[in-house]
Amino acid sequence: MIHEVKPPLPRAIVQGIQDLEPLPITATRLMKVLRQTEVSMAEVAGIIEYDEAVAAAVLRLGSTVEFASRVAPLTVREAVLRIGTERLLNIVLGQYLKSLRDGNAKGEVAEDRLWLHSAAAELAIGAIAQEQPSLRLPPMASTAALLHDIGKLIMRRFLASDYVDAVANATRIGVTRVEAERELYGTDHADVGAALARKWQFPTEIVDAIAQHHRRTTSVAAPLIDAVMTANLVAKVIGAVESVETYNVLYDGRAVTRLGLYRGGFDRACQQTRRWMLDLCRRAALPPGLGLTELSFGRAD
Repeated sequence: MIHEVKPPLPRAIVQGIQDLEPLPITATRLMKVLRQTEVSMAEVAGIIEYDEAVAAAVLRLGSTVEFASRVAPLTVREAVLRIGTERLLNIVLGQYLKSLRDGNAKGEVAEDRLWLHSAAAELAIGAIAQEQPSLRLPPMASTAALLHDIGKLIMRRFLASDYVDAVANATRIGVTRVEAERELYGTDHADVGAALARKWQFPTEIVDAIAQHHRRTTSVAAPLIDAVMTANLVAKVIGAVESVETYNVLYDGRAVTRLGLYRGGFDRACQQTRRWMLDLCRRAALPPGLGLTELSFGRAD
């Protein structure tokens, strides 16, 4: 585990995390299965079949281009075999994240964009692994990518209704989002997200990946953290980003280099993620105005 001295979280955040609705039982059961040495897909399918909303989502996902096949899955068990346990967990967690929305119409677009970004980062892990199979990324790597920015939702819900506007105003004067959050609220979304992951009893590696996805500068090998940092960058490059976000290609590029994912490989990972994301957007009927941009390498902070 990476140790770091950090200021305490604001009381409103600590209390908010304690008061959050518990994770769905389907998620806790899937996490338990994922930690087993041998995973029984029959057991996983049995868990999913008792959750109608998740079962429907699984059947839809099994028919997407990411899991392309000549024949659409007819049963949950067939879809489970195509998708895998980790992705199933992410479906459940994704639905839970949507429940954290605060219902404020003013922040609706920002929350939609944040959801788009998280989904793109999750897909990017698959594209990175496809491009660089020798990485052997650990189980639940895509879960860490999906949850890497969950602290933003928590800060919006429990700190201030003007969180998005306050951070956006601060970033306009040249500071990064993390710097703005620390200055305004005494903490940042990475630390808040890590605190929530600890409450959920996620593996330490995932907690660290969430906590460090904006900070890591060490040369010590930590492929999971680098993969999450790179997935975050991929999502931003393809345009799945909040309006207040900018990114530093030079800084984030260190993680890309450590993964051995040089320019050609990174570009291919971006292209693959974009294809999968466009298909997901179409099938999920995401709100208009959240379309992905053509690929370009944006601007640096």
